[in-house]
Amino acid sequence: MNLFELHNKPEELDHYDEMDVLQDQSKKIDADPGTQYHNVFGELNRADGPAYILPGRVQVWYKNGLRHRMDGPAKVFRRGMVEYWINGMQYANIIDYEVAGGDPYESI
Repeated sequence: MNLFELHNKPEELDHYDEMDVLQDQSKKIDADPGTQYHNVFGELNRADGPAYILPGRVQVWYKNGLRHRMDGPAKVFRRGMVEYWINGMQYANIIDYEVAGGDPYESI
C-alpha cells in the first residue's frame, strides 16, 4: 500500500503508528543488474547510503522515491560526474574529481 492509498483510507493508518520510522527502514533487493533498497511502500529509499547501486557505473541516493542527499551528490558516476539533488529537485551537474578521496574510479 502506498502513501496515496493510506491517505484515502485513514483507518489503515492505525497500522502505521510510526510512519517516519517505517519509511526509513529499507529492504535490500538484488536486482539484475544492480542492487536496490526500498522502503515499506516500495519506493527507492536508504538512509545510510545509496539506494540504487550499479557496480562500476553509478550510485544514486534516494529518500522515499526521490533523489535526495544533503551531505554530498545524490548521483555519482564512475568517471567523476556528479549530480546534486534535494527532495527530487536537481541543483547541479559537476565533473568532480575530488569525489571519495580524489579518485573517482576507486569510489564505485
